[in-house]
Amino acid sequence: SSGINAEYGGLDKATTLTNTDWVAVMEDAADAGFPRNSTFLGCKGSKPTTRGYTCGLWILFHTMLTSCYKASPGSVSVLRAIHGYVDSFFTCSYCRNHFLSMSEQMRLLSITDDQTAILAFWEAHNQVNHRLSTEVHDPYFPKVQFPPRSLCAKCSDDAGQFDSD
Repeated sequence: SSGINAEYGGLDKATTLTNTDWVAVMEDAADAGFPRNSTFLGCKGSKPTTRGYTCGLWILFHTMLTSCYKASPGSVSVLRAIHGYVDSFFTCSYCRNHFLSMSEQMRLLSITDDQTAILAFWEAHNQVNHRLSTEVHDPYFPKVQFPPRSLCAKCSDDAGQFDSD
C-alpha cells in the first residue's frame, strides 16, 4: 500500500469529503496496519444499548485534555473545543442540555489554567455519573465516582468527598 500520507497527503486541505473518499481513506488505513473489523471492548456494555458511544466520548475527551496538559494547544483550549463540540454536534438534546447547564454552573468556559481544566472535567464527569447512577443503565457497569476507593483509598473520604490535590 502507498499509505495514507502518500496517497491522501492533501486530505487535510480538502474542502469537501465524500463518503466514497472517506471509505477509500479507511481502506487504505487498514492496509497501512490498522485492524479491520476489530471490536473496541473498552466501552462495550452488556447490551447493545448500553455504554458505547457516550462512554467512548468521555474517554476521548479525558485523553485529549490530559494529553495537552502544559503543551500546545493546552487543556483549556481543548476544554473549550469539547464544550463547542457538545453544544454544536451532540445529537442527544437531553444530554447536551444537561452538559451545557452543568458547564455554566461550573463556569467551565471561565477556566484559565490546564490543571483546573482537567480537574473540572473530571468533576463534571463524576457529576454526570452521580446523576445517572439513580437511573437504570448497565447493571454490569454501574455509574460510580472515579476513582473508586478500591483504586485510590486516599482520593476520597468515607463520605465520598474527593480530594483533588
